[in-house]
Order: sequence, then C-alpha cells, then structure tokens
Amino acid sequence: MRSIGYILATNLSHEGILLKVQGQLISLQKRFNPNLCFINYKNTDSFLVKLIAYFIFELKSLFFLSRYPLIYIRYNPKSIILNVLILFMSWIKPIYVEHNTLYSPELAFLKRKKELFLHKFTYFLYRFSNITHIGVNQELCNHLKHSKLNQIIYAQNGYLCPSDETIEEDKPLLKKLTEFKKKFKFCAIFCGNGYAWHGVEEVISELNKFPEIGLVIIGPFSLPPATNILHVSFLESASLAKIIESCDFAISTFRWD
Repeated sequence: MRSIGYILATNLSHEGILLKVQGQLISLQKRFNPNLCFINYKNTDSFLVKLIAYFIFELKSLFFLSRYPLIYIRYNPKSIILNVLILFMSWIKPIYVEHNTLYSPELAFLKRKKELFLHKFTYFLYRFSNITHIGVNQELCNHLKHSKLNQIIYAQNGYLCPSDETIEEDKPLLKKLTEFKKKFKFCAIFCGNGYAWHGVEEVISELNKFPEIGLVIIGPFSLPPATNILHVSFLESASLAKIIESCDFAISTFRWD
C-alpha cells in the first residue's frame, strides 16, 4: 500500500481539529498508509517549549517531504520553512495543500499585520509551484482562484463522528436545559470557540428583540448573566449533540464582515 505523509502545522489540542484530522486519516487508510506529523505541544506550555516544538516540527516536516511519495498539508501561513520547501518539492512529487479558512479577512480583522503580510507573500510564491490546492468549500475555491493559484479542486474535509454516549458530568446540565426551555416558546442554540468574528454579542442583541426565544450559548465567552441565556463554557461532543437536537433552531456566525 502506498504511503502518504500528512503534515499538520498546529497541535491537536482543539477538539474540532482533532476530529477532522482523525476522520481524514481514517478515510486515507482505505487507499494509503498515512503518517501524521504535527506540532507536539500543549496550549499551557511556555513560549520556549512551544518554540522548540515548532522547530522540531519543521525538521520532521523536512523528513516527511523527503521520505513519502505523496504529501498532504493543512495550510498555515506560520509554518514558514515548510511553505518554502514545498514550492520546490512540488515539482518532484505530488503535494496537496488543504485550505480551510479565509485567512486574509480573518487576519485583517484580528489586526495581525505581520501574519497577514506573510500569508499574502506565501500565496504569491504559491503561484510558481506545482502544488494542488484543495478548497473545503466553494467560497474557498473561488478565493483561491481569485488569488491566482493553479490546480484547484473542491473536496470537503473529513470528520470523525464522536461517541453518542453522554458523560455523567453533563447529565445535570441536560436536566437544567429542560427547565430552561419551559420558560420560552422557542429555544435557539449558538456554538463557538470564543473568536470575535463569531459575533456572539450581535447574536444576543438580535435575540433580545424576541422575548419568546431562549438562547443557549456554548463556548468560552465572557457573558453577563441574563434570564434569557443559558451559557455553558465547554461540552463534550456527545452532550453537545443532544442539546442541539433538543433546541428548535441553531444560529451560525454573525460577523462575516
């Protein structure tokens, strides 16, 4: 079976990323022998530990690029050495780069000017490579074409379905939700991981116009107490799935601007 090197330029602390990567690896196992390279650090580690982990990752990436006949990479503008190396290696072997977010507006919104410059410069260099770029939705594919990148294909990224068993610690919350729902005609849910562009303040402001709607918010947000809001900082996937199913509708990101 042919081997493939999967390079992830971040760590696996975020559950969403972990589930996507696990899903992709399981899918790749049907046709290949996948091998994973990622930055091995914890979010609580010191800056020095993270820096050392980053340089170890870059060295391991070089080994992956040399060792495996196929390379699959989740794009990250901060993996500088890797992004330069694949410009040349793409003319030697097939390299696929997955793009899963619109970095330009995201970094501009966060005012990360240096990282935004690095991202735009990397995209400029990519024009002269033989990389196959993968957009996980049509909007990203159009963005890649607008950025004048070549060899663009559309393919949704993977996802490993979590366990459907609710852990004991979350069961009291499910009962609390039942009582919360009794106060309102409808119940909405909003999930996010704390980023500003999710627009949780805008969601709350909009829902305040409708006193018949109770709002469940899942995520690490700093929110003032309110009678129409049930806020939970974190939930395991199985419990989250049950809460989503028990609500009347869900709300997506409000800050696409």
